[in-house]
Amino acid sequence: MNTTPYLKVLVITGSLAIFSLGNLLAAPIISINLTTDIANALESTAQAGAPAVISDQWNNITVTNAGDGNATGSGTNLIDNSGAATTLDFAASKLTGGNTYAGTSSPYGWTGDQLTMHTGRLSYDIKMNVTEIPYAQYDIYVYLSAGANGGAVAANISLTGDDLDSSHFYYANYDGGYPANNYVQVTSTNSAAPSSGNYVLFTGNTGTSFQLNYDSTATIFDSYVAGIQIVAIPEPSSLVLISVGLLTLVSRRYIK
Repeated sequence: MNTTPYLKVLVITGSLAIFSLGNLLAAPIISINLTTDIANALESTAQAGAPAVISDQWNNITVTNAGDGNATGSGTNLIDNSGAATTLDFAASKLTGGNTYAGTSSPYGWTGDQLTMHTGRLSYDIKMNVTEIPYAQYDIYVYLSAGANGGAVAANISLTGDDLDSSHFYYANYDGGYPANNYVQVTSTNSAAPSSGNYVLFTGNTGTSFQLNYDSTATIFDSYVAGIQIVAIPEPSSLVLISVGLLTLVSRRYIK
């Protein structure tokens, strides 16, 4: 029996099955857009975020200046990228002894939905608490923006809580000059040498809650946070079981 045609079909079909599996298992994402008014709110179909996690169904969290240096914003049971409500809650306020302000950012080459997401912001000494996270393991994307003096700032971004990214601290220099809608990851953990970039990534977190601290007071007060994404990481065991199941079905189909 010539099995070559069968093997070719199995390989091709198996590859297609795995490709489809990747689409079916697209990571759940909860996206938070800090907005000051309806003008910079994202529509439900708007696509924003870094290329690997670009998503729609952003939660628009209105941030307001409740007194000088005391901007706040919050939301409960935020939706994920399927539009379904989750248990996740979000609250932003100022760090102890600091000040935080709501406002708008400079464009810095952003266009379309990406510009909308980067427009609203919180600045200076920000404390953001995220609780009731529904994922066993997840990544955190923090999107930065800046005002006219963005090139002069160095921002310190850190997490507090259990079972979080061991790096904890990243130091960013939002120097602008990025091509339109181009994301550059901040990688420096050295306070003396902040790296150029417009987003920070905390990976492999497993805590049910975290506090994100943002401090741009090191130099000039002109660096901001515009949005956050919490991205679920699928469990490897689940991926293996589903992959094996799909390939078993494919092989049975072509053995008959």
